[in-house]
Amino acid sequence: MRLFANAVWVRLAGGLGNQLFQLSAALVCARRWNWPVVPVTDGLGTYARPHEATSLRLVRAERLLAAQPPSRSLAWFVARARAGRWMPWLGVNDRNFPEICRGPRRGRPLALMDGYFQRGWTQDLLAQALTLMTVQAAEQAPRLPYDCIVHVRGTDFLGLQSHGFLRPDYYANAVALAKSAGLRRFGIVTDDPLHGARLAAYIGEVHRDVMLDVLPAASDPLDDFHVIRSAPARIMGNSTFAWWAAALDSNAAPTWSCARFVRDQQRDFFLKSEIPLDAQGRPCEGLA
Repeated sequence: MRLFANAVWVRLAGGLGNQLFQLSAALVCARRWNWPVVPVTDGLGTYARPHEATSLRLVRAERLLAAQPPSRSLAWFVARARAGRWMPWLGVNDRNFPEICRGPRRGRPLALMDGYFQRGWTQDLLAQALTLMTVQAAEQAPRLPYDCIVHVRGTDFLGLQSHGFLRPDYYANAVALAKSAGLRRFGIVTDDPLHGARLAAYIGEVHRDVMLDVLPAASDPLDDFHVIRSAPARIMGNSTFAWWAAALDSNAAPTWSCARFVRDQQRDFFLKSEIPLDAQGRPCEGLA
């Protein structure tokens, strides 16, 4: 066991937004225990359409993020056997993450992290996580002629009851709020150009006095991430991908965003730049 001791092993799963929640939770725990974080990427290959470890191309955390590859035996234990879900003494997941972060520091030989880690955050814990994450800059900073970037998640979100609950009125109402702040030039970033074009047509009918373009689909998701991150203002739905782009924006640009990542769960943590919206695109009073 000594070979595996004193490390936080985190199972990366899902897309970039999910991975950033997993890495940020691991970094908070790692700083608490003064251990390195060892990302395990084997689980990304278990999807019908394999995911990439995009987060590891984006985030640096030199003092905490381990550079050495994980042991294959423990990587299998973390990624395939999902040990972090069923070993209460070693496992850290969505159920006990808040308790571990807020409770007394207890000795343990290692930590196996396995979860989405989108619950249990406080503003203080989130601030801690953001101080531990450094973003690798885009090779060429995007310069676009827009006052506001609108992120629209399509593809798999549209058919998921838990995620596909936002309707075109959400975006039209959010654009109205941005217009009240003097913004008139909008660019839509989307992983689904057809859905994005339909949404742009709807917004254009509601708001005939704005400039509205659908940006070409990026071949690398980090290109879209940096466009959202560097925007002077942004509108986004319930995508963790776009939320993290806003979170890692050092300029804290105004951000209109849905207060829910999933239909039945309201977030209890927000960015300083966020204006939380309900599922109809109306401001949520008293949340930010």
